[in-house]
Amino acid sequence: MKPDGRRYFTYERNRKCNRDCLHCGVPDQYNPEQELTLQQSYRVFDQLHRLGFKGGTILGGEPLALFKTKDGITFYDQTLAEIRYAKRKGMLLGLSTNGDYFTEDTADDLSKAGLNWITFSLHTETKQGLDRLIKCGKIAAGHGTIPIIHTLITKDNAAFFPGIAAYVVENGLLVNATVVQEKGESFSKKPEISLIPSREQQAEVFEALLRLKKYGFVRINRRLLLKGLDYYPNNWKCDPEKDNFLHIGAGGTLDVCEEVRTDLTIFDIDTLKDKRWRDRKTKLAEKCTGCLYRCYYESENSDTWGDVTTLAVMGLIKAGKADWVKEWGEIAVRRSKRLEPGIDWSLSLN
Repeated sequence: MKPDGRRYFTYERNRKCNRDCLHCGVPDQYNPEQELTLQQSYRVFDQLHRLGFKGGTILGGEPLALFKTKDGITFYDQTLAEIRYAKRKGMLLGLSTNGDYFTEDTADDLSKAGLNWITFSLHTETKQGLDRLIKCGKIAAGHGTIPIIHTLITKDNAAFFPGIAAYVVENGLLVNATVVQEKGESFSKKPEISLIPSREQQAEVFEALLRLKKYGFVRINRRLLLKGLDYYPNNWKCDPEKDNFLHIGAGGTLDVCEEVRTDLTIFDIDTLKDKRWRDRKTKLAEKCTGCLYRCYYESENSDTWGDVTTLAVMGLIKAGKADWVKEWGEIAVRRSKRLEPGIDWSLSLN
């Protein structure tokens, strides 16, 4: 909890994905020759651990896909091997997936490997698509892995987003969200017509999430929900002097974040005090137009007390009390609907 504590990393290992989503620029950048072997990937975790980063998320592309790496193993097998390796080093590790390859057997494999949490991204905004991820989340919870359902907040779904969140919580799962980003540099795409929700739309979504946050079911920290509108429309900028967050890109690139990349790799430096890293980060941060990505903001603006209830819910799931959590989620939604009657909590998905 030091001001410059090494709080969180994301590791984007393989960019290939079975989906081609409107907002995501990652699959367009896939080049198998740029990506690391499994042994090189182990070295990434060694370096992260040595630099002080003990917790983070594996990203893709799709890390559970059955595509082959240049080692000749599947993305899925690589993911399992990396989780085992990181856990032997005492690291906390999560995984972000679209859920398309997730099964009961997958949940068992990931749990035995030592996965702490799994985030399912809602890419198909239909009742059927959401129910599919709810089912995945319940399977994960049954194996003691903390399940989180994540979706983007856009101007098109902001009106019914509280209903999506309430439905997730009623099923005993945690909800997470990010206001759609449109930087168009690396991780996101820049559309012809912006999908960023209005200030009023964001205010209503944040208010609904704050209500559910009190009961522990929202992965976003309270500080972002309270302060997010101060940066409308998504122009928060990180402090280049702090290294609370690191992104490791495909090929082991050492990046300020998913959008702001450098020409260094994590293997090029022995310390984050290295002048090459400090100079690049400062210059890139100065040119950055800002964002409101949850993981970057939260890493620099932690809110331990605001996350106590969320940690309690997570602890119950890890302890095998998923049924208790579901009952608590139903109570949380009933109370939220009563105390915030002006919000549309209905699930308006086809």
